[in-house]
Amino acid sequence: MEFEAAANRLKSDHANLRSNARKKRINQSLSSKKDTTEMKKREEYRKKQLEKKRQKEKEEKMKLDYVKSRFNSMESQLGIERMLEGDVSRTDSLILEATSIYGQGDKITLPPSLLSTLAERDLLRKSQERNQPLFFRLGIKREGYIFPSSERMQKIMTEKQFGITSQNSDDINDKHMEDGFDDDDDDLNQQTEWELAYLEELSHEYISYVYATVVEFTQEEGYIGLPLSIATSLLQKHDEEVDGNRASTKVPSKLTVDPAMLSTSDGMNVESSMMETENEKESEEELEHKTPGHPAYGLFHVPSQTIEVLFLTNLPLGKKCTLQPTRSAIENGFYNLKDVKVVLEQSLIRTRGCLNVGDVMHCWNRGKKFDLKVKDVTPSHVRAVSCVNTDVEVDIAAVDDDDGENENMNEELPKMQHTSSDSLSGKTSGYRLSDDTSNGKEPVNHVKSGIEIFDRVQMDNIPPEPSIDKKENVVMIQIRGEGGKQCRRRFDSSVCNIKHIFMFALTQGVVVEGAGPFRLITRFPRRVFHLEEDGDTSLLSYNFANQELFVLEKL
Repeated sequence: MEFEAAANRLKSDHANLRSNARKKRINQSLSSKKDTTEMKKREEYRKKQLEKKRQKEKEEKMKLDYVKSRFNSMESQLGIERMLEGDVSRTDSLILEATSIYGQGDKITLPPSLLSTLAERDLLRKSQERNQPLFFRLGIKREGYIFPSSERMQKIMTEKQFGITSQNSDDINDKHMEDGFDDDDDDLNQQTEWELAYLEELSHEYISYVYATVVEFTQEEGYIGLPLSIATSLLQKHDEEVDGNRASTKVPSKLTVDPAMLSTSDGMNVESSMMETENEKESEEELEHKTPGHPAYGLFHVPSQTIEVLFLTNLPLGKKCTLQPTRSAIENGFYNLKDVKVVLEQSLIRTRGCLNVGDVMHCWNRGKKFDLKVKDVTPSHVRAVSCVNTDVEVDIAAVDDDDGENENMNEELPKMQHTSSDSLSGKTSGYRLSDDTSNGKEPVNHVKSGIEIFDRVQMDNIPPEPSIDKKENVVMIQIRGEGGKQCRRRFDSSVCNIKHIFMFALTQGVVVEGAGPFRLITRFPRRVFHLEEDGDTSLLSYNFANQELFVLEKL
């Protein structure tokens, strides 16, 4: 009996063992299937994440290519040409060291090898076809610059959507590469936005930059000769973002030294902290009247950083510009110039090929210097225009009254300035060279004939002519009438009025007997005088020049 019971227990134990083993195998199988499912899910999730990352990276690359393409399109409109052979990239540019030269305006000197490069690549012909000089963009590169850096360009890049999926990503990329990324950018507002983004990006790429022309290709290899005005433009302080705040950046500068005065171990340049030489005391007027392009060692500071030089073949032709006289120009008698137009034309022809917004251009007349700031140019999309072989309408801008610096300027300005319809509030008035700068009102109650004019003025005798010794407030008035008749006389502007000029014209026979009504005018700027309106106005209030020509004009 005991043997049989033991056999039954053994049988039961074996059954339990087999049952447990079977359950274990089932559990292991279920666990394996679950692990496999989990692994599959994790693998699928990982693949989806990688695909999303790949699509995001591809979209980011397409956005970057998009803004790069648009930026390069703006560069192409200017005809930007790299001066080095090989890969045409933004790092493949001609880099030169600055030195100082004599000269006015924007005329620089460059190495002879650059002229050879331009000729070999047939780039001179492009400028010749437009009857334009050779233009260059000179810029001081910002260290660590990465495209894009400007807020506008980054915003355009962020907002651009391509709708990439795994199925259409290649098609979208190919389509936009073929179309040049401009399928939706024909709208004028978008074009304006791109122009603003382009200018803002340039301000991040360069610490400062300016457009200039060349006077000659005689500079030593590796150097670029800068006249005073270009060096000053490149050395201007510029605002930049620093830790979220705007800060002013000062461009490092240096003085150049004549290599003949140095030993070979001293090198070509010294820092601006060195002692100034006697040549630095040379006056600016002397500096600008030396032969342009010749070295001007140590006479003024130039950027110590290297200059990137880019050639461009399509700088926009200027249509309009606004010039603002500086305080010194007004104090030197800018508003007393008889022919502002001729003075500006002569200065531009001799010294400049282009105008940059912010430039200070210099005009000379009879030994006096007049500085005018370029406030605006049209077209404005690159903030610079060519002023060669083109008709440019010139506006003389109002004088700023900021900080009370010019609080008395209104009293100093002549009556020829009258506020135009688009004048800015808070500023003194300006005018166009082509404007009629009379008081802007229609004449009222004009006299009907020369006899009535004579009757109107004969009651008041002309004050005596001032003595030869008197210089202050004396104006030499010349009147040109019909048939070439002329008369001239010196007037004391502090005691004489406009009616005395009318009476002088009548008494000297400049007006033909029996002539009808007439008025007197001056030119450049044009001013119109009527007896009834202006007769009692003092000559002093018009701030006339030392000599004035009046022309009799019939009504």
